[in-house]
Amino acid sequence: MDAFAGPLGKRYRESRRSCVLARAWYALRRSCMARELTFLRKFWSRCCRQPKPSVNLSGVGIVLKFWRLSSAERSLVLQSFILLAWVRVVLWVLPFRWVSRVLARHSGSRRIRTVIPEERLIWAVRVTAPRVPGATCLVQAMAAKYLLERCGRKPRLHFGTTKDNGRLLAHAWLELDGRTVLGGEIAPRYSVLTAVS
Repeated sequence: MDAFAGPLGKRYRESRRSCVLARAWYALRRSCMARELTFLRKFWSRCCRQPKPSVNLSGVGIVLKFWRLSSAERSLVLQSFILLAWVRVVLWVLPFRWVSRVLARHSGSRRIRTVIPEERLIWAVRVTAPRVPGATCLVQAMAAKYLLERCGRKPRLHFGTTKDNGRLLAHAWLELDGRTVLGGEIAPRYSVLTAVS
């Protein structure tokens, strides 16, 4: 005979069923409250999140790096920037021979008395070239050649060509005392056409 038969057993089974339902109900409420709390946390974090600055700080970094240089280096960087911009504009409207002749004449008449290492001259051209729109390999090589000639060096400007998938590509690089000082990263891929002293 069942021990829980009769009215007492029926009441026990109903109370047990109600306890199970109550536990399920509380568990459901806890899960819903956890979801609501998670949603509220995300919403609050989005509302309180600080907006990102819309100012581009790259220009500020360039200015700070520029002012950390010595006075001689700042002067050299400014000269390189102005020279690259001038060569770029003049080559756009005038032939190469005329520009090369003018630069050679000017570099011979205005020599730099202070001794500047050739590495710093090439460094100044490399640093300022990305800031000048359209500063191609030819523009950089001509500017570096002018600066080296003003310091008493005798560099040679080389021109070369190659083919890539049927296209004819040209490149200009600068050599000093038999060493490639500018544009030599890809120079071995090109066949030399001519060189200008």
